[in-house]
Amino acid sequence: MTIDGVPIDDAPVVAVGVESNGELEIPGAREVGWYRFGLTPQESGSAVFAAHIALNGRNGVFRRLADVQPGAVVTVGYEDGSSSTHVVTEIAQYSKADLPLERVFAKTGDPILTLITCGGAFNRSLNTYDDNVVVYAVPAH
Repeated sequence: MTIDGVPIDDAPVVAVGVESNGELEIPGAREVGWYRFGLTPQESGSAVFAAHIALNGRNGVFRRLADVQPGAVVTVGYEDGSSSTHVVTEIAQYSKADLPLERVFAKTGDPILTLITCGGAFNRSLNTYDDNVVVYAVPAH
């Protein structure tokens, strides 16, 4: 995966599921997780990719996701050597309690690539960030 303006060094994408507490599984600091129970890019609905902003004192792949601008190009590469290209249309930040799950994990509607990471203030008592940063991108034509 590559994102214009975000140094993610062509991070590998790995399939992820759900943790025992019901939260989306997030891979290691240098990988992007694709939600395997959801959709793939170009299908109707939302294809969800998530990565850490930071993990155990190391910058995560999506450390600079909040810096993405509308119009940036996101490219997803596949094992067969093909790829799909998407254009960022919106960047949003939600408190974790207000994350619009039906939109983020939409199973119908126009194809959209949804990138998600943590953001906002770091809550030391909970050892997590207060918010989520979500980037929405549509297939390039």
